[in-house]
Amino acid sequence: MKTFWWRVALPVFCLIAGAPLAADFIADERLATDALAARFKTNRIDSKVLRLPKEIEKALASDPAEGLKHVTHFLTHDAGNDFLKIKRIHDWLTENIAYDNDAFFNRLKEPTEVAEIVAARKAACSGFSLLFKAMAESAGFEVIVIHGMSRKTYNSQTGQMAAHIWNAVRIGANWYLVDTTHDSRFSYTGGKFGPKGTYKDTHLFISPQAKILDNLPNDATHQFLPQPVTRDEFLKKPFVSMLYVKYGITFIDDLSAQITKERTQKSGAMQSIVERAYPQAEGLQIRLTKPANVTVYAKIKDKANKFFDASAACEQQATEAACRFSAPGKGEYTAYISARFHEPMEKAATQVYTFQIVGQ
Repeated sequence: MKTFWWRVALPVFCLIAGAPLAADFIADERLATDALAARFKTNRIDSKVLRLPKEIEKALASDPAEGLKHVTHFLTHDAGNDFLKIKRIHDWLTENIAYDNDAFFNRLKEPTEVAEIVAARKAACSGFSLLFKAMAESAGFEVIVIHGMSRKTYNSQTGQMAAHIWNAVRIGANWYLVDTTHDSRFSYTGGKFGPKGTYKDTHLFISPQAKILDNLPNDATHQFLPQPVTRDEFLKKPFVSMLYVKYGITFIDDLSAQITKERTQKSGAMQSIVERAYPQAEGLQIRLTKPANVTVYAKIKDKANKFFDASAACEQQATEAACRFSAPGKGEYTAYISARFHEPMEKAATQVYTFQIVGQ
């Protein structure tokens, strides 16, 4: 994949050898900024993150800010290359810091100091980006904090889309996006820490083309795209998964005339944005392009996970497909398009686009 970079002076705001290849390296390369960064998207935690010496743990507990510097040195001093250093910082943060749902949904005042965040072991996006910046700068990197918005959550209190914050880090001549918030593995809700989920590195060195599917920077230069996306374009695009980029899929038609975006209550002032289609008797058709080694599928299910095979189907051609949907009856159903590589063959298809279809 050829990557283009704008060479601009970026202000600071409030982002080889040594690592094994990921098992599905060819498939994941589209999700990484470039082929070199893709080598470090291994889909498993770096083992050194789990071997923090007891004396460093004690230092972290007694003096969180100074202790974090010791953690960073331990993780990075023998890494051998910059990509592995950043991966270890990413992995430590997502392993040890919980996402603070209480702060996000209840709009509580978040800590603004590194020591407070480390001591609490929880943060919202501003805290995650602050810790990443502190650790990466301690390891000698140039880092920026990127402020932007989500397009799937609306804040009824401010009348704006929910804000989000992430990072970019310079390695060599290029900038690489890292979002430790979106890769966090557990949460803090109702005054309690939840169970830890499966490790993920989806947002480590994530490609700008994939990142723009979820978040829009306030500063267009922080998109790192050859052609910046406008706010209207960002909000109008369908809510595809980042795996849409992984499988090289593009929609042929403008779906906004057939699928609407609607707000539903989430929690407090926050509202989720959901996509719904209200098809006529002839149903709904979504045409798309795809690589020749990708197969796409269409499915519809109800709230009890009962599938209706007669209501969804995809007609395949070499590099195009037409997926057709119709509501099985009255009420709301979940419709989705999934994809998988067949050269080499993946065991199962993965959902790349999901929306609600309403039978009238």
